[in-house]
Amino acid sequence: MRDGFTLLEVMISVSILAISFVAILSANNRALMMSAESVSLSRAVTLAREELERTQIEKLKLSVGVSDKKRNKEYPGLAWRFKVATTPFGAVKKADIIIFSDDDKKERAIVTLSSYITK
Repeated sequence: MRDGFTLLEVMISVSILAISFVAILSANNRALMMSAESVSLSRAVTLAREELERTQIEKLKLSVGVSDKKRNKEYPGLAWRFKVATTPFGAVKKADIIIFSDDDKKERAIVTLSSYITK
């Protein structure tokens, strides 16, 4: 009887290790992608909050309808529109800010924040 491993045992061990490494690397790659997406979403939410707050503080003259596309140098790659609608409560308007990617032609919303603004 000889001591040691057979070639078959070594090949099976190496294949198990290879499969394990592939699973670990794909999980790590997915975590990196989710982290980047999280940063992008956080930037969009921060921009939406800043612009909505600016609107409420300055009491901008918001006309009912959808605004032109706007950009901010501090948030490259993002753009937004205001959507203002009337409410049954007279002087109260509903303001939605829609954040989307600047290069997205269809302007699919990343984040939509809503607020009610009074004059």
